Amino acid sequence: EDWSEKKIEAVAEAIATSAMRFGMLKIDTEKKLVFDMDEAMATEGFTGPYLLYSYARIQSILRKAPRGWKREGAERLSHPLERRMLFLLAHYPEIIFTTANDYRLSRIPQYLFDLAKAFAEFYAAIPVLNAQDEATLFGRLTLIESVGEVLQNGLSLLGIEVVDEM
Repeated sequence: EDWSEKKIEAVAEAIATSAMRFGMLKIDTEKKLVFDMDEAMATEGFTGPYLLYSYARIQSILRKAPRGWKREGAERLSHPLERRMLFLLAHYPEIIFTTANDYRLSRIPQYLFDLAKAFAEFYAAIPVLNAQDEATLFGRLTLIESVGEVLQNGLSLLGIEVVDEM
């Protein structure tokens, strides 16, 4: 109720655009494309709206973070789910390079989905804002901020605008 009509329309357009673009670009060019709007609009699974939701969730956490938090390295991040996200983040440049060389654009949507899925598993299992100490909190905030930046960048490459709230 606190959203303006303009904001509602902008978010709705971003969700619809993400559903259509992502739904088409996730299919390898050598495969037959069958577009299902109901499937594409789902906020769970291998869809554009799911990625927008993941990005918006990250932004929500960052808005709740303590003011003045500083970026930290990954030294304090030892949980396997944290390491999985770090591993995925490290492979992003390789994904982009390989895609630029062979034009298999479907690789980017798959990568972004894998990253968003890893974030969802992490978020469900690990308290970000309730970390046991400041260094761990800052490390986790830096990690999810980086995930958000990669999601935003990857979606931008696909022609999809992110939204901070859904």
